[in-house]
Amino acid sequence: MNNTVHRWISLVLFVTLIFYAVSVLAGTDDSPDKWMDLGYQAYDQENYQTAYKCFLQASKLGDTVAFFNMGVMYENGLGTDQSAEKALECYQQAAEMGLKEAQYQLFLIYLEGSLVEQSDEKAVEYLSMAAAQGDDDALYSLGYSYEYGIGVEQSFEKAAECYLTAAEKGNAWAQTHLGALYESGDGVKQSFEMAAKYYGMAAAQGDYYAQVDLGWLYKYGYGVEKSAEKAIELYQQAADQGSWEAMCNLGGMYEEGDGVEQSYEKALKYYQQAADLGESWGQSHLGRFYANEFGV
Repeated sequence: MNNTVHRWISLVLFVTLIFYAVSVLAGTDDSPDKWMDLGYQAYDQENYQTAYKCFLQASKLGDTVAFFNMGVMYENGLGTDQSAEKALECYQQAAEMGLKEAQYQLFLIYLEGSLVEQSDEKAVEYLSMAAAQGDDDALYSLGYSYEYGIGVEQSFEKAAECYLTAAEKGNAWAQTHLGALYESGDGVKQSFEMAAKYYGMAAAQGDYYAQVDLGWLYKYGYGVEKSAEKAIELYQQAADQGSWEAMCNLGGMYEEGDGVEQSYEKALKYYQQAADLGESWGQSHLGRFYANEFGV
């Protein structure tokens, strides 16, 4: 065997080994999952150019999430030139392929007008797509849109339907809003008992709006057995999370001695906390206390 033939065989073997190594690393051309894995690895290492190239290759192979990832990179100028137009194209492609995350992202984009001209109607169009796939955040947001007539004709009944579906999936915001509809009787048959049920579900997840509303029901005994002590417990949980309304309610409970030993000093403390947050209700109570020298 002469040297020319030997070198040619060596070259073929070398190229074959290189092709095999690349195949093992990146997968075959019909395997977008490998490109996605490589893209995520590069992204985590802040090697955005490589990540972009990997996601681009995966998108060419039809990976839906790859289009969404490229949208993120175009929107933020990561690994490629920033381009609102290309970001929108990628998000729309992923949305049309059924990716609910892309549909929800387009809802936010049109709602805020961040990459396009603001449009509530277009926002709700994409939101409805995500909600139809059972996304609980999308269902909550769609319910909110119906409740307040944002991009759609106002309908408390449709709002309640969306909130109920999301609430059953464990969405705390939907549970709180559904509780409020039952409390007011908008779109549903008025029921303090049902309001307490859904407020309770959200409060158990730490939603401080629900804790305040449920506390109010306990304070006055609407739909639940009246309990000033339980109201205070719920108000305290909400106040600890920064709820100015809970702080004012606690101030009122201590001022009146409702469920606790009466104390102007403790009432003043909670009114001061609310006032420090810039809330006029707390400031008003604080001014009244200083004017009358209550607890000061």
